[in-house]
Amino acid sequence: MAIDSQSGAKPVAHDDSGLIDNEIPAYRALTPLAVLSLVFGIVSVLTFTELGFSLFGVAGILFGVLAHRKIRAFPELYTGDKLANAGIAVSLMFVLCAWTITLMQGWMITRAADKFGEQYVKAIKSGSFDELAYYQATPDQRKGKTAQKVASEMMEGVRAQREFEMIHVGLTHLFERVKTAKDQLKIDYEGVTNHASDGLQVKAIQRFAVTGPVTKDFPEATQYARVFITGLPKNNEYEWFVTSVDFPVVEKK
Repeated sequence: MAIDSQSGAKPVAHDDSGLIDNEIPAYRALTPLAVLSLVFGIVSVLTFTELGFSLFGVAGILFGVLAHRKIRAFPELYTGDKLANAGIAVSLMFVLCAWTITLMQGWMITRAADKFGEQYVKAIKSGSFDELAYYQATPDQRKGKTAQKVASEMMEGVRAQREFEMIHVGLTHLFERVKTAKDQLKIDYEGVTNHASDGLQVKAIQRFAVTGPVTKDFPEATQYARVFITGLPKNNEYEWFVTSVDFPVVEKK
């Protein structure tokens, strides 16, 4: 009699659930820090209009670094490395470019203003009020004209002369100092103390040390002049004119 050897055998069950689970990748959430890094990085483009907006770039870099730290600490929960890298890169690019351009422009403005400062020293030393008044006119007003011609046009008539002296009190006082000191006057151009851009124009403030003999009207040997100038761009350079003069300037102690 034949015996079925498999009649008593029980089928073996195979559990494939573990294999299926391993084949499905675990879900990882995008960390909000990476998103914030990119958002602040994009907003930092405003640094080109105002350097104060570079704080957005700093925030973009900070959030990017924090995002990387969080992802490393919980790699099974969070993702967003590429987003954080993009935020850091954009922040660095905008902030560094804006600061580099601003510093270069500042250097160029200061260099051009220094050239004008040396010219203005010669005008002061000349002892001629016409020479000082000449630089009060805009480049178009003095184009092709002598200092005497420009000064006469600006102060034509007694009334115009009085108005000019009232408006330009500092310039008048500076000229009086030049007359009283004569050949004993020493003038040192000390450089640009501040500058800014106003559209296509640039503005700067210059400082001059004026030293001469002590008199009743000028009780101190050394006094300071603050000269406000405006530059108009022309052929990659600037044409300057004086908008106002403060003299004597009281130094803060």
